[in-house]
This record gives sequence, structure tokens and C-alpha cells, in this order.
Amino acid sequence: MYPLVKKELNLSARPFYKPKKLNRARMQAPFFKNISKDQLRNHMHCAKLCKDVYFHKHDLVVDVRDNHMYVAVEGTHTLTNWVDNVSVFFKNNDVHPGFERYAEYCAIEYNPFSDLSSVDTLFISGHSSGAASVALLAYNLARDLKVRDEENKCVVELVLFGCPKIGGSDFKFRFNEACHNMEIFNYRNNGDMICTIPYSSMGYHDTFGEDDTRLLDAPNKPWWDVTNHFMASYIESLENLGINEST
Repeated sequence: MYPLVKKELNLSARPFYKPKKLNRARMQAPFFKNISKDQLRNHMHCAKLCKDVYFHKHDLVVDVRDNHMYVAVEGTHTLTNWVDNVSVFFKNNDVHPGFERYAEYCAIEYNPFSDLSSVDTLFISGHSSGAASVALLAYNLARDLKVRDEENKCVVELVLFGCPKIGGSDFKFRFNEACHNMEIFNYRNNGDMICTIPYSSMGYHDTFGEDDTRLLDAPNKPWWDVTNHFMASYIESLENLGINEST
């Protein structure tokens, strides 16, 4: 079982990383394309849940309102989470073993998708390692429904903030095949180095393409500032675009 005792992060802002160039014109120009105001409001609610869960005693929170269910998984915040993060070698079925362990723990401990009968829209969200693990939860949900030959009657939106690479090219293919009916919104702050690791030289690739990724500008921060990855920075980036829960 994962410990509930929280440990403070002690990260350095040493400029040791230079991000690869992204197709910013393609990702920023259509930021508001194919996304409604209602979705933006809901995504901001997801963002705030992803921040609040760090101060919650559990690793996963569920909020149900207006026939919507919001699931948010906590990112790295305990020593066990850090052990999972650095477990990058010996992938299991081409998936990061630490993220897979965390996803399995959340599924067994909280079983968040046990009853979706009264849910119109399911928002599955997470930040950092929580984003990677919640993507695996969504992947397993899609596979389970297919195995049971059941149709998911609710709309599923996967809302990620600062998600690292989850696996290799084989997993990317399997994920896209299983989750093709889900709407995916992979929010990424410019300069968030966590989104680029583990490196491709270690057999990891971006699970989400540019069509799923929405690039945000972390305001007034150099590219090497580690706070670009913090959940508070993602909320600030969304707010600077005029997005809030009353948009």
C-alpha cells in the first residue's frame, strides 16, 4: 500500500536541460479549436482537483456533480512515488513499470470506475506521474469494456497536465487503438522538462500526438525553471488564456 505521509519536494532550478523544439504554430494556433467553453470550464475544474489532491490524504479523489464524474490522481509526492518514477528500465509490455504499479494500486485501492451508470461525462485527469498513471487507468478501462463487449454509454475525456512518456512505440499503438473513442487533452507547459522524459534513447516515445497536445506558455519563466511543471503553473497558464470555471 502506498504511504499517505506526504514529503516535501526538494527540487533544484539548475538549468541542466534544453527542451526540444516543438511545432508551436501547429499546437498553439488551434488551441481553442474543437473544444467548447463547457469543456474548458470542466478542464479547469480538473486542474484544480489535480492541485487539491496533493493536500488530500488519499492519492485519488472523485467528484460527482451534474451527472459528471471527475477523477483526479495525485502526482509524485511520496518517497514511494519517487521510487516508481526512477523505475524506467525493464518495461513491462512496453510500459514504464513504476507508472504501471501506481495505476494498479489506484485501481485496486479506489476502484473509481465501478459504477458509471448515472454518469454522462467522465473526466479522468492527473498531473505528472499521476497523469501517466491515469492514462493507464483509462487505457485499461477501454480494454475492459471491449473484452466484456460492453458499450461505454458516457463520454470519456482524458485530461492530462505535465504528463511524462509512458512507454514505447508498441504501447503507443495499443493505446491509440484502445482509446480511439476517448477525447484526449494533453496540456503541456512550454519548458516543462518532465514531458520529455524518459528519453527516447531509453526506448520511450510520446504516447500523445500533436493533435492531442495543447501547448501552454508558462508566463514570465525561463525554460529551465522547474516550476513550469508545477500544477499551480498549469492553472496560471490556463487562467492567462481567460479560462476559468465560469468561462
